[in-house]
Amino acid sequence: MAPSAPRWGDRLLFAALGALVGFAGAWIALEGRHAPTPPAAAMAADPHAGVPGAPPLGPNAGAPAGGGSAFDHWQSLYNEVVVLALDKHEHDAADAALARLKKEHPGLPAIETLEKQIGAAHGGS
Repeated sequence: MAPSAPRWGDRLLFAALGALVGFAGAWIALEGRHAPTPPAAAMAADPHAGVPGAPPLGPNAGAPAGGGSAFDHWQSLYNEVVVLALDKHEHDAADAALARLKKEHPGLPAIETLEKQIGAAHGGS
């Protein structure tokens, strides 16, 4: 009688099922082992604590010293210029916002590129 051919399908099926059951069992066993640890007090108050060069965060970190809006930083002004000039095509308002950005944040490297983009938008509409 001739020897029967090996049953590779069965072997692969049982190997795959064994791996699946093994990984599932390990996941279940290890899931309850580690209790969640609360963050350190400094990290709870300021997620940037201990990160060099990161600005402080917290309830009063973004508020300007002289009052005004907490959103008077250059990124929001920059975004306002982009939206007014390139999305809404309100070029007079965009020019006013750009002048405010240049006045409040002189020397910002991104201003030159932004002026080129606005100039192209003025010429295109």
